[in-house]
Amino acid sequence: MVNLIAPPYDVISADGLKALRARHEFNAVKLSLVDDPQDEERYQKMKARFEDWKARGAFEQDAQPCLYAIEENFTVAGRPARRLGFVALLETSPFADKQVLPHEHTLAGPKKDRFELLKTMGAELSQVFLCYQDRDLTFEKIFERARNSKPDLTIPEVDHVARKVWKITSPEDQRALVQLIASRPTLIADGHHRYETSLAFREFDQTDKSKYVQVYLTNLESPGFSIQPIHRLFSLPATHTPESLRAELAKSFEIKRVPQIDPEQLLQLRSGGSVALYLKFEPTKEVYLLTRKSINDEDAEIFVVQNEIFEKIFGWDVSKTSYGVLKYEHELDEFNKTLATLDRGVGVFLPPTDLKLVMKRAERGERMPQKSTYFYPKIASGLINYELGKI
Repeated sequence: MVNLIAPPYDVISADGLKALRARHEFNAVKLSLVDDPQDEERYQKMKARFEDWKARGAFEQDAQPCLYAIEENFTVAGRPARRLGFVALLETSPFADKQVLPHEHTLAGPKKDRFELLKTMGAELSQVFLCYQDRDLTFEKIFERARNSKPDLTIPEVDHVARKVWKITSPEDQRALVQLIASRPTLIADGHHRYETSLAFREFDQTDKSKYVQVYLTNLESPGFSIQPIHRLFSLPATHTPESLRAELAKSFEIKRVPQIDPEQLLQLRSGGSVALYLKFEPTKEVYLLTRKSINDEDAEIFVVQNEIFEKIFGWDVSKTSYGVLKYEHELDEFNKTLATLDRGVGVFLPPTDLKLVMKRAERGERMPQKSTYFYPKIASGLINYELGKI
C-alpha cells in the first residue's frame, strides 16, 4: 500500500503528481487526476483504466459489510500526534437539512470536473472529511476494543504519516456508530467540492446507486484532535509602507516588536482572552506581535485579519482575497521561505481556528473566510474505495 495511496487530488502539485505516477502502476492518483485535461475522452479513459485495474486484481473486495477504523500517527511541530476516525457510507442530504454543514464556499470549475469523473468512472477513491461532536467518545471506546486485535492493514510511514486499519464487523458496533452519526450534525472539514458533487450526481442520476457518498468521520472531542492554522502572505500595496501599516494597526491593536515568531505564545494569549497574531516584514525580517482583548467568544483572528486588516486598511473584500492577492502556508518554515520570495512581503502568522466556533457558525448557516482551517494529515486516496452501488 505504501506506493499505492496518494494525497487528495486537490493538494497535489505538478511535481508531486509526476512523482506519484512514477511510484506504482496502480497508484491512486492515476484514477483521481486525468492524464491530459484537454483530452475530450479523458473521463472515458479513466473509466477504462478503472475497469482494467479491477480485472487485474488491483482492488480487494471485502466479503461482508464493514466500517473501517483508522489510526494515523504523525508529528506536529516536532511532537508525536495521533488521529482516530472511521470510514463509512453516508446518505447525502441537502445543506438545508442541516445534517451535513458546510463552512466554505466552492468554485464551479472543480465541481464540474469531479462530476464528470464520478458520472463516467462511477467510483470514489477518497472520502469527504467530516467532523462531529461526541463527548461520550462512542467510537473511541469501540476503537479501544478493536485495537486489542491485530490490524487488518498496517501501512508504514508515507509522507510522514503511518496508518493502521481495523475492520468493524460487529453488527452491534456498526449500529452504535450509525445511530451516533444519525443523531447529530456533521461538519465538512475537507471535501466541500466532492460533497456538492455527490449531491449534484444524486439529483442527476435519480437511482439508489447515487444515494451514498464515502466519508471519513472524526470526533472533535477525541483526545489528540487538532487543527492547524493557515497563514496569509502578500505583497504590501504601493499605497502603504511598513510604517504606515503599523500606524493604522496601532489604532486597534497593541503592537510590540519581538525577536521571532512563537506559535505557543499565540495560544497562551488567546487562552487568556486576547486576540493575537504576528506580522513579519520583508526584507527587514522584523516581527511584530499584535494583541487586543477579545470582544466576545466569536472574536477570532481569522475574522480580524479579514475584516480589520484586509478590508478596513486595504479595501480587499472576500472576492479580492479569493483570487490571487494572498498566498497561504501552514508551516513556519514554509511561511518564512514564501515570504522571502515576495516583493515588499508581509506575512500574517495566525493561531489555529477553533473548530467548535466553525461548527457553531455553520449551524447558523454562516461560512468562514477562504482557507480558515487546515487538517493534517490529509486523507489517503486509494486506501478505501467505493464503487457506486456496490454495497
